[in-house]
Amino acid sequence: MTDSLLPLSCTAITILILGYLVLRKYLPAWAALVIATIKAAIPFVYFWLYFNDGGWTLRDDMRYYGVGAGLLQLGYRPWDFIFDPEARDLLASAAASRHTLYYLWNIIAQSMVGMQYYAAVFFNVGLTFLTGVMMYRTLRLLDFPVRFLQGLLVFHMLHWDYLSWTSLINVKETLVEALLIASVCCMIRFVRLRSWPALLGVAACFFLLFTVRIYVPFLIMAAAGAWVLLQWQDGRKWLLTPLVVGALFLLYAKIGADDQQVYPHLVLAGGMRFILTPQPWNITPTYSFLQVPMVLQWLFAVPAGIGAIMLWQRNRECRLFILILLTFIAFYAMFPAHQGPSPPCTTGRPVRTGRIPIPRHGISRVM
Repeated sequence: MTDSLLPLSCTAITILILGYLVLRKYLPAWAALVIATIKAAIPFVYFWLYFNDGGWTLRDDMRYYGVGAGLLQLGYRPWDFIFDPEARDLLASAAASRHTLYYLWNIIAQSMVGMQYYAAVFFNVGLTFLTGVMMYRTLRLLDFPVRFLQGLLVFHMLHWDYLSWTSLINVKETLVEALLIASVCCMIRFVRLRSWPALLGVAACFFLLFTVRIYVPFLIMAAAGAWVLLQWQDGRKWLLTPLVVGALFLLYAKIGADDQQVYPHLVLAGGMRFILTPQPWNITPTYSFLQVPMVLQWLFAVPAGIGAIMLWQRNRECRLFILILLTFIAFYAMFPAHQGPSPPCTTGRPVRTGRIPIPRHGISRVM
């Protein structure tokens, strides 16, 4: 690996081209090019000019990067962690059996781009194009007009969370969101088309989600069960009640029993806090990249609520998205320990993990 501008430039250009090709099928050529350029330019400029001079890093992101780079230095390759039991055990041990898929995501990115922190970041940026297209195609299946979907796709691509978290920090949320949206889109595809392969897609997404954020499938199942109970007119729907109750019980058994910090009475106040946190005037320097996004979050909170109500009234299938949103808000409201990102990396260096060597030179500024 070398601290050269060339690999960073090649990576940004590759993401720009791929993003343009993905969006071009759904947007005018000029719009696809502008969006792809913006999304590739933000991480390029950040990692070129700013990263080593005070860039934003937390604790988990440095660990993801460090473990991935360390395993690659030991001579492992991405497919080893799929087909080699010994390599899988090593990865699970290095990851402490948490977020294993995202460690593998970092390994894949670094094996293709180079052992640089920005490798997984650009992979996450590329993943947002696919997530946007999944939303577009699913809502098109639900007969939304093309003009509306084009506007939604543009908004989705340029959303402030994407242009902050995804473009700057190596965190797993982008991958989690992609799998969540994919699973929901498969559910809707099954309901609308009776496509049995779509159910296999749901199962595959759940399996992957279990390896990166274990409680998300339980929340989706609970919301999906509630959705069926609300939408289905057949009396047999009540047979699905155990699905909802069981998902919530398993969720508590896995999360609540460990933390012993469940606060059901905070579901309303905690929900509002979750939506409006952090406050724009109370953001620490570590998270200063959220200053503008949180101002926009506050400004759009009421319009977003109105839009959710209108969507609920217009489309029965889309109620699943809203129920999942409400389920997640209620979960984080009652489990405050799961609110917020990981703490900052106070040492300024990657976290060491066991005997796996963690390279320091991959964190330097690209010149």
